[in-house]
Amino acid sequence: MSEKMRPALIGGVLLGVLSAIPIINLANICCCLWAVIGGLIASYLYIKRSAGPVSPGDGALVGLWAGAIGAVIYLVLGIPLSLLFRETFNLFFVRLMSNVDPMQAELLRQQIEAQSRSFGETLLLSTLFALIGAIILAIFSVLGGLIAVPLFEKRRAPAGPPSSPQ
Repeated sequence: MSEKMRPALIGGVLLGVLSAIPIINLANICCCLWAVIGGLIASYLYIKRSAGPVSPGDGALVGLWAGAIGAVIYLVLGIPLSLLFRETFNLFFVRLMSNVDPMQAELLRQQIEAQSRSFGETLLLSTLFALIGAIILAIFSVLGGLIAVPLFEKRRAPAGPPSSPQ
């Protein structure tokens, strides 16, 4: 396994699983937090194992690989979980709203019932949203990989050849 692939795999699994799990995935509302953390961790692990200084380009590449791995995991886990927990989330939001404003909760419940779709339509929409989410996760994991380099890379690249005396 290449020296960049192992850290990317670890960061990608982390971001993919955390982005797919219901409730935990809500942290992605905050600037795709799990994606940034996954790319950041992948680059950090790469920096720790690297023999020489790591460039921002290397950090971005490791972050991109982590994002691609995480995106695949997110698609494989996220679509079934979103289909499985769809009704539970609808009920949760209606109950939450009923504590705030019962009339608004009833309107929300009616709107959810009016927009109910067949399983095929729901699967298609879930897949479309998951694909868009996967692309966004990959982009933000690159950002995490870029952020990690100035944070964690303390070694400096060797300077060019010394200038000759005049």
